[in-house]
Amino acid sequence: LAARSLRSVDVRDVAWLSSRTITAQLIPRATTPIFARLFSPADFAVQALFGQFAVLLAVIATMRYEYFVQLPNADEDAWSLVLLVGRMCIAVIVVLTPILWFCRVPLARMAGDAALEPWLALVPITAAAPSVALALQVYVQRMRDYRRSGVAEVVSKVATVGVVLAGYFVLPGPGGLVLAALGGAL
Repeated sequence: LAARSLRSVDVRDVAWLSSRTITAQLIPRATTPIFARLFSPADFAVQALFGQFAVLLAVIATMRYEYFVQLPNADEDAWSLVLLVGRMCIAVIVVLTPILWFCRVPLARMAGDAALEPWLALVPITAAAPSVALALQVYVQRMRDYRRSGVAEVVSKVATVGVVLAGYFVLPGPGGLVLAALGGAL
C-alpha cells in the first residue's frame, strides 16, 4: 500500500511543485549578495517604500479575491474569480496611474524620500500584476497542473533577478529594484 501511494500522481505532483518552489526560493537568496554590492542602502529604502505602496494598493484593489480561487465548487466560478481580479486590477491601473503621476511629488515628500517620485506612477501596475499572477497560478493549481505552476515559480524568480540586473545597467538608482516585483509577476 505504501509503495502504491508513493507512485501515485498526487505524490509526484507534490514533489514536482515542491522541488520547483524550493529552487525558486534559492534563486533570490543566491543573488542577494550581488545586489547588495550593486545597490546602495538608499536604493533598497526606495524599493521598500515603493513596495509598501504597492502592497497596500494590491489589498485595496483586489480585496484579496485571488486567494479564493480554489474555493468554488465549479471551475467556471473559479475562472470567474480570476476574471474579477483581472477586471479590478485593470480598473485600478486606469484610474490611479494618472492620479499618482500628478501627485507623485507630494506623495514622495510625504513618504520622506524624493527618489521615490519617478516610480510612483508604476505603483498600480506593480500592485496589480502580482495579484493577477497569483490568481492565475492558483487556478492552474486548481486544474492540477502542478508542473506548470512549479515552472512558473522558477521563471518568475529568474525574471525578477533579470529585471534587477537589467535595471542596474539601464535605469538610474533604484530602478531595477523597484521594477523587480513587476518583472517577476509579468
